[in-house]
Amino acid sequence: MINKFFQIAFIIFFFTACKDKKANNDEVLEKVKTYLINDFLKEDIEFMTPDDKKFQMTLIDLNDDGKDEIFIQFVSPYFCGTGGCTFLLLDNQLNHINTFSVTRAPIYVETIKNNWANLYTFNKGKLKILEFKGGKYPSNPSMAKNTNILKPNNDWDIIFEEDLSKQTTYTF
Repeated sequence: MINKFFQIAFIIFFFTACKDKKANNDEVLEKVKTYLINDFLKEDIEFMTPDDKKFQMTLIDLNDDGKDEIFIQFVSPYFCGTGGCTFLLLDNQLNHINTFSVTRAPIYVETIKNNWANLYTFNKGKLKILEFKGGKYPSNPSMAKNTNILKPNNDWDIIFEEDLSKQTTYTF
């Protein structure tokens, strides 16, 4: 009887936690949309078509402070070219940390070093390391240093899939 009670309690806790996480994500999503329209893209928004206003978003704690940063990948021709797409990194209060140009997914996240996680991405077939220095990451992976690593470590997190259909795309 007690075992059944704990099972039911766990199920209720699990679904409540998932619901709260979803509600928090929905709240963040709406704030991000407002930020993109009213701040980050306020000079561009009038020239953009509905097809230009697409992005994907991941919440991840990159600096081990217990608060998720907001990582955005723009996924439309307005933001993407032959070299890659524009990515945006914000703190949990929507303060700009970094804009990444000509960047391709996936982005790999290594264990935190120097209070911030190292990021890795491929550029022209080479794995590049993006290290957080001086309050930001390098904005252009093609200018970042190559690594001697041939393939990403299995322990690294992957954010943003190369296949866009594997992650939800939002519009603003």
